[in-house]
Amino acid sequence: MEKLEKSLVTLAQYFPNIPLVTAREILEGVIYILKNAEGVVWPDYLESGFSRPNLSIAGLQRILSCLPQGTTELMCHPGYVGMPVNAIYRIERENEIEILSNVDINESIIEQDINLIAFDQLP
Repeated sequence: MEKLEKSLVTLAQYFPNIPLVTAREILEGVIYILKNAEGVVWPDYLESGFSRPNLSIAGLQRILSCLPQGTTELMCHPGYVGMPVNAIYRIERENEIEILSNVDINESIIEQDINLIAFDQLP
């Protein structure tokens, strides 16, 4: 239940007009689908903490150092600022590109023997 509460807090940050009751129903529905989907391969974990206030090199290094055994999806949305001015999470997208491509992050990935894969490479 702790992960659900953490996800609710994250959802509320980006969509403040969604009532918490509705957000909870949405997340519980997604969790149900993920747990019961047949023939669909999902990562073992979803890491949603790479956002404000952890959107930094140090924040990502903390996340990487605490990854559980198995496959973890790092939720992020890297991109460039050339999108509409009112786009949610607009400036952070470019920050994510800088952080994800930082040499210190690459070194952390190598040191911790983290294997980066795409969804089509899930076991």
